[in-house]
Amino acid sequence: MDGLLMIGILLLIAGFILVGVEMVLPGFGAPGIIGGVCLVGGIFCAADDMEQGLTITVIVVMLLAIMFAIILKLLALPKKPVS
Repeated sequence: MDGLLMIGILLLIAGFILVGVEMVLPGFGAPGIIGGVCLVGGIFCAADDMEQGLTITVIVVMLLAIMFAIILKLLALPKKPVS
């Protein structure tokens, strides 16, 4: 693995973590914006050509949708009263 691919993978991981933080704790927006920039930068670093970049983009969007659905489901669980 070359250095640019490793940087791309690290940027994608950081982007997913930051966007996940923004999904759980919405408000200020900085983690979401920085996470989005990391995701875009990671796609540019990891892709060799346009077709591979488009494929990675589709995968990233699908993973973000799955993360959003899981977080939405976890936050919507009913809270059990403490007895």
